[in-house]
Amino acid sequence: MNSMGGGYFDPMVASSSAHGMSTRHRWTPTSMQLQILENIYKEGSGTPNPRRIKEITMELSEHGEITEKSVYNWFQNRRARSKRKQPQTTTITSGQADDAAVTTTDERESCGGDSGAFESYEHILFPSPDLGKYLTI
Repeated sequence: MNSMGGGYFDPMVASSSAHGMSTRHRWTPTSMQLQILENIYKEGSGTPNPRRIKEITMELSEHGEITEKSVYNWFQNRRARSKRKQPQTTTITSGQADDAAVTTTDERESCGGDSGAFESYEHILFPSPDLGKYLTI
């Protein structure tokens, strides 16, 4: 037996309690808090300033426990989620669009297609930054 009172000694438990470490408390927003946060997010752009975060925290605390840090993190995470959901598009100027190589179904089939043979990439054009022209491989 050990002095901790259990049948065995767990150094992780003894270590964390000896050093004052505690488990992390994770904030779980109520449905009302989420609704308020989503409405505020739709109104504004980006993460609110510290004064506004304090105001939001006060409003949300009427519907459950919350900290300013949780509000700040929610806005950061919400912004990241909305960026991930946006389709990735690239802009092409009209001059580049005229010169861009387009691979058609016929070209893919002539290069091997789904036959399992080695596919040739000779039809793809790559810009050369130093020459300003397109080179073929």
